[in-house]
Amino acid sequence: MYLLKRGKVFHIFYYDKNGKLKSKSTKCTAKISANKFAHNFLNSLPEQEDDLPDISFEQYKNFYLQYAATRFTTDYQKLVRYSFQQFEKVIPGSTLIKEISIAQIEEFIKLKLTVAKEQIINAYLRTVKAAFQRAVEQGFLKDNVFRKVKKLRCPENEPAHLRDGEFEILLEAESDNQLKLIYQFAIYTGLRLSEIIFLRWESIDFDNDVILVRNHNEFTTKSKKFRNIPLHPILRKQLQTNRSANSNDEYVFMRNGDKMKKNFLSCRFARAVKTAGLSNRYHFHSLRHSFASSLVRKGVSIYHVSKLLGHADIKTTMIYSHLNIDDLRNAVEKLD
Repeated sequence: MYLLKRGKVFHIFYYDKNGKLKSKSTKCTAKISANKFAHNFLNSLPEQEDDLPDISFEQYKNFYLQYAATRFTTDYQKLVRYSFQQFEKVIPGSTLIKEISIAQIEEFIKLKLTVAKEQIINAYLRTVKAAFQRAVEQGFLKDNVFRKVKKLRCPENEPAHLRDGEFEILLEAESDNQLKLIYQFAIYTGLRLSEIIFLRWESIDFDNDVILVRNHNEFTTKSKKFRNIPLHPILRKQLQTNRSANSNDEYVFMRNGDKMKKNFLSCRFARAVKTAGLSNRYHFHSLRHSFASSLVRKGVSIYHVSKLLGHADIKTTMIYSHLNIDDLRNAVEKLD
């Protein structure tokens, strides 16, 4: 069951025991009242048989996509849709979700390993596993078969961060001054591309030299948490100059009267990398990696790097831990 607002009124959407999607108006405009109505309504329904409803893979995909539209970001909705599409190559849409087997999932993994990396396959598995866990919570399944399949072990690769001197070469290769400022902003703050695009002037506190990474009505951070990033002196003067020249702009980085587009920035960065003759492994996110890598090499603790990056789990930050070779050297030097 889930609630969806149509106009000003919430409606209940639920599957009956035959797997048919039904809806019911709560006649409530407040979510608290709608939830109370939904609870009473579902409890008033005749008790269903113990057998699970006959819901096909196609039906559940459509159900979950509707659910995702009310809960997740646009990018994650695209991942959900694409992940289901990938599994449809081995699981026909007419297959009942309660009949999907481990063997079918293993067949999917075997098929995808011929064309995709382990990290990509794990993303598909993780996304559909989360979707099927929702099916368990809704009473459509007793067990989540995807939880019984282990994720693939991925080869550990060093994050693609720019080497000494390469950032200066990159800036020389970029002819657009605004883009140069964005690249500098990324490498001195470690902000994600989406965080930069949706950053508003009101989130830069020049009095305290702090960048406030906040959730707002148009944007939610990946961890859904807020954080503060100290404003580097190199950025401060350039940003103030940019602010004075564009005093009516809502967002820090705008182009043609609108906020920057993700694809535009990614493509222009790739072009600058190619013009500079740098590794084609570099992409815009490499500036974030470069920020973190530089801090670790200068002795900043993994804990503080994690806080600056906004990682929900410090384990994610540990990919940079190997860069602090001094700690390892000190350990080895203790040997006789």
